[in-house]
Amino acid sequence: AISDMVASGNALFVSDSRSRVLRLNMADTAATNVLRDPMPADAIPATQGTQNIWEAALVAGANSTDPDLDVAFGQDDFTTFEVSRGLSNGLYSAQGLQSPVSIALDAVGGRWAVDNTGGTTSRILRYADAGSTLDSVADSVLGQPNFQLVFPNSIEGTGFGSAVDVAVDWRTETVYVADATANRVLQFDTIAMSAGAEASRAIGQGNLLDYRENRGLTSIDGLSLSTPGRVFVDPGTGDLFVRDDGNSRVLRFTDPASNATLLAGVAFGSGSLTAAGQIFGDGAVAFSGSRVYVASKGATVIE
Repeated sequence: AISDMVASGNALFVSDSRSRVLRLNMADTAATNVLRDPMPADAIPATQGTQNIWEAALVAGANSTDPDLDVAFGQDDFTTFEVSRGLSNGLYSAQGLQSPVSIALDAVGGRWAVDNTGGTTSRILRYADAGSTLDSVADSVLGQPNFQLVFPNSIEGTGFGSAVDVAVDWRTETVYVADATANRVLQFDTIAMSAGAEASRAIGQGNLLDYRENRGLTSIDGLSLSTPGRVFVDPGTGDLFVRDDGNSRVLRFTDPASNATLLAGVAFGSGSLTAAGQIFGDGAVAFSGSRVYVASKGATVIE
């Protein structure tokens, strides 16, 4: 099944629960909102089903002309679905993936994949160049000191409790990581990072070592986070939107890359920064000019 998608030009990147990220070349397809049939023969063995490619086609709106599957990040080919490329010696690498749950792009062609199994793996891989080779190799890792370690770390500026999403501000190359179990969003000030780089600050906490829900307080405010599930960056303003799942709201932080203040200015889904909201489910945020769309189960909030 698909956990996330992101598009860049004619390329559609799909994070797949089968321990891989696929790149589809959509250059020869037309947006007719018609599902493709049959599925690409090189995409999935007959015994594996077709759910992920059908879902990709539905969202992409591709017609009956098959897009080309040209890269499978995390696997040696398109018909292999082995966790960490089938390595059995307990070691992990820059080539393998366990469970990519979210993906993002940056302005210089980098691809980011959040690799999170919900308890045994917590890291983010960056691929500097999507390239044309099937066995793509990550060039950097966040949340771990090297590619061979994957387990959730102690709460600090270089480790994640449970990284669940990543977003990049293309204007400033600032990277934001939603660290759900640590109740924070980590900010990294550049995409040019070596393995195990340290975050500059933790949004939702007073420092890089704290992890308590709503900063350990019984009330909430514009500084509080509880189990953040997604992060989004407005490409026009650099404003950061955090889906604050534990408090059922979406918080808007004004351009954190240029603003020392960590206080949210707006809480979507709530009439006040000091009250829980009514945004539930796996909602998303989208931007169109000065408008912001915040999706929730059964409702859409428009600014």
